Amino acid sequence: MNNVEFRENCIEFLTGEDRATLTLTQRSMITKFKKLHSAHTTETDYIQNRDGSICAHMPVSWIRFAAPAKLSDEEKERRRAVMAKNFERAPEKSGHNSIETEEVED
Repeated sequence: MNNVEFRENCIEFLTGEDRATLTLTQRSMITKFKKLHSAHTTETDYIQNRDGSICAHMPVSWIRFAAPAKLSDEEKERRRAVMAKNFERAPEKSGHNSIETEEVED
């Protein structure tokens, strides 16, 4: 095989237990878990290892397996249009739609 570094992510839990143990080495999964933890500090915890991986805990009930939604081309286009419209309106919603400058004389 090429010089590909393999990263392992593991989820372990026992039937009947409330908490799952996660071992995460993939940077994107670590980032997702840390965001989840920052919003739910009482339900989750983790420690970071020297190599950057983490060992974490979360409720078993939060583990989900879901396939991506299968959208028609029409639905994809409709969603793109809605997102574009929301993006265009975002500055006026936040009140930051203009930049005021002040001229200074030398």
